[in-house]
Amino acid sequence: MKLTVDGLHVTLDHQPILRDVSLDAAQGDIVGLIGPNGSGKSTLLRAVYRSLRPAQGVVRVAGDDVWKLPARTAARRTAAVLQDSNSNAVGLCVQEIVALGRTPHHGLLGRDGAEDHRAVAEAMDVCGARPLAER
Repeated sequence: MKLTVDGLHVTLDHQPILRDVSLDAAQGDIVGLIGPNGSGKSTLLRAVYRSLRPAQGVVRVAGDDVWKLPARTAARRTAAVLQDSNSNAVGLCVQEIVALGRTPHHGLLGRDGAEDHRAVAEAMDVCGARPLAER
């Protein structure tokens, strides 16, 4: 899916963190965000996956403003694996972490089914992560 960030401004505690950030990434593009600590890389990603609402600008995934979509629909389009050592994923194997991406596709008490297992296996194959499944 295409990702577009247009004129994004993010403030935290009334302090500007990002100013007028724009980005276009087509489906299949690999994009790296690089910069020193505190330059706004994580803040940009938080705005993309709806963890932090921008003060101005728009984030579009597949042409839709993520902040105008229902949360569940937006969650089906974006995901993040964070580097935080205190994350909830501690103690999970790689396959279980990948399977977390299926959560927005379930009902309230939904569980993984055959389609979910196929999607997880395919995602791991595409990334070459199948040998790491149990780590």
